[in-house]
Amino acid sequence: MATKPHASKRAAQNSNNENLCTPTKAVKSKIPKPNTPVMQLNEKEEETRIEMREIYDMFKTVMKKLEKLDNIEADMKEFRKSLDYAHEEIADLKNANKTMKADQAKAAERIVKLERDNNTLRDKVIDIQARSMRDNLLFFNMPESEGENTTEMIHHLLESKMDFEDARNKVKIDRSHRIGKKRAGNNRPRPIV
Repeated sequence: MATKPHASKRAAQNSNNENLCTPTKAVKSKIPKPNTPVMQLNEKEEETRIEMREIYDMFKTVMKKLEKLDNIEADMKEFRKSLDYAHEEIADLKNANKTMKADQAKAAERIVKLERDNNTLRDKVIDIQARSMRDNLLFFNMPESEGENTTEMIHHLLESKMDFEDARNKVKIDRSHRIGKKRAGNNRPRPIV
């Protein structure tokens, strides 16, 4: 009797397990089926192909980005050359500017010296004119004509109006001329020196 209740317990468990709603986990058989390795091999090949395609796509993307980087690098080299050229030009312009400033300073000093010399010479000329004018006589209101000989006019004046005898031989005139520029519309005669 002892064996029967045991069997009936097992039968009860089996019948209870069949009635449960909970799904039971299927246990894979450890015995390989003859078709399984080929199917697994095909699946692995397909997975490998997919992985290779993904790697290839990633490689293409990386190559495109590397090409862009190469272009950027070439642009940067050109930019660097341009920048170096600009720096050289700026340095040249700075040197030229320094040279021009030095030349300008020398020219300014020279101009100041020339102005001083010019003022000195002008003062000397005025002094010489004043000294030479001391020995000169001025004759006013003598009629003026084109192509006149002022020395002859003065000698004639001395002889006719001032009663100098033989003024041409006795009065020595080094030089004579009219002072100032002739003005159009002005009939007044210029003085003779």
